[in-house]
Amino acid sequence: MKNFLLVTILFHYCLSFSQISETKQVYNGCKFLEKPNYIINKNSVYFEKCAIHRKVPANVSSFKTVGEGLAYDDKNIFFNGMKLDITPNKPSIIHNQYRMNSTVYWKNNNFLYKNTLKINKIDTSSYQHISYSNYSKDKDGIYYLGKTIKEADTETFVSESPYGFDKNFVYYKNKKIRKNGFLKSINGYFFKDSTTVYKRKDSYSEKLVPILNLKTENCKSILGTKYAIINDTLYYLNRKTKITNLNLEKVKVLDEELITYENTLFYKGVSTQKLEVNSLKIHKGDSRYRKTVFDKNGVYNIRVTSHNNEFLIENIYALPKPLRHLSPLLENTTQISFSEEDVLKNNYSIDKKTLFTSNGITDFNNLEVVSVLKGYRPGCSQDHNPGSNYYILKNKKGYWELKLSAENVLKFIGETYEF
Repeated sequence: MKNFLLVTILFHYCLSFSQISETKQVYNGCKFLEKPNYIINKNSVYFEKCAIHRKVPANVSSFKTVGEGLAYDDKNIFFNGMKLDITPNKPSIIHNQYRMNSTVYWKNNNFLYKNTLKINKIDTSSYQHISYSNYSKDKDGIYYLGKTIKEADTETFVSESPYGFDKNFVYYKNKKIRKNGFLKSINGYFFKDSTTVYKRKDSYSEKLVPILNLKTENCKSILGTKYAIINDTLYYLNRKTKITNLNLEKVKVLDEELITYENTLFYKGVSTQKLEVNSLKIHKGDSRYRKTVFDKNGVYNIRVTSHNNEFLIENIYALPKPLRHLSPLLENTTQISFSEEDVLKNNYSIDKKTLFTSNGITDFNNLEVVSVLKGYRPGCSQDHNPGSNYYILKNKKGYWELKLSAENVLKFIGETYEF
């Protein structure tokens, strides 16, 4: 009886949330979009990231975005909307290290940069990030997060973060830990040399512990991933799956954490059969906590819960039509771009100009988007209303709020607006 009452109370509690207006703030405290976002108008550029909103002193006609907050015009480079007074020469992202605050490594001319800090001179023609690691290299050296590793051999160096290997040594991050007796990584948790299989002692130690009852020939890598076959069983790092006697020819690698096998999708070693794997593709550039994938039926956010290793498929959308720029709706009088995250939402396009004119916007020549805010609904499983994004518009009269969701709403919010 007590359980029945508890379930009833929770049902009504969740149901009540569906009647609450959503807040324009996501769960982690970000007021704006979580990813770096440049908003490009006819005469101005704005930058937003989480709690940052700033106007960018850029030349709009030559302004181009690179990604991860990096952009440039004909005279300067910008990082997170700040002008760096660096003459651009095809700046490009090398590596984005996800932490509480992302650290972006990028190159321009003959220099490597860590966010806004110039850290060393490199050979840009040969410089490259080594996949799935924090290592990079050029013709002259090996680097770990921009720091040079002395004596590392550029010809034979390979990596499985946080380890690196060359013909002479094994490295843990940027220091030597042992001479190399043909040791190589199997999947970043298991390793082997010519005679012995090893495993990492723990996530925070460089020590490798031998596993005496494993034969090296029974331990195989799945290239480009953190998956391996250990004694005929599929592993993700040290996480054992239920798949045995796997046929490697049937494995499709999407990235280091995401693979498909037959009709099953694996993410961090946890599996689901709810998606159509034959048409499944990954959307690049997602957070370290979840990924966005799409199959022939739709677009999905996926993640694995930490407490019980459950595979969750969130925010299942019908296959969307791309969100169109507002410019065609405004008779091409302004040029506005949106982040890729918005493109993957439901079809929020506004098909009729009357939404603007009926709510008081008649001056389209001076209309621009100055901010994008993320809507967040605090409900639970009974709240089936879609989330929304809010676009703050500006013209000579003042500021307007445009809500794009199942219902599109435009309203005037005043002559001034506090970001």
